[in-house]
Amino acid sequence: MASKVDITLQVDSDLLEAFMEELNLQDESPSCAVEGLMRHYVDDRVRAREYDEYLQKKVEAAFEDIRAGRVFSHEEITAKYVAKREERNRRK
Repeated sequence: MASKVDITLQVDSDLLEAFMEELNLQDESPSCAVEGLMRHYVDDRVRAREYDEYLQKKVEAAFEDIRAGRVFSHEEITAKYVAKREERNRRK
């Protein structure tokens, strides 16, 4: 189990008052609430960083496709799928 540490925060007094009121309504301690907020923040940042890395790889792959000539114009793609649609409709 991880060790616990004390922290000191400076927050707006109105925000603290509203926070404490909500905690009282939920019968939750400030420590548990702040720890939950911190866990949520860390999880959110990790997910965002992982998504950024995923997206960067997708962009790099797209640029590699462009350099290798593995690209098609909008017109080529449209023509391909129009032909597929027409072929499917002829078979019906």
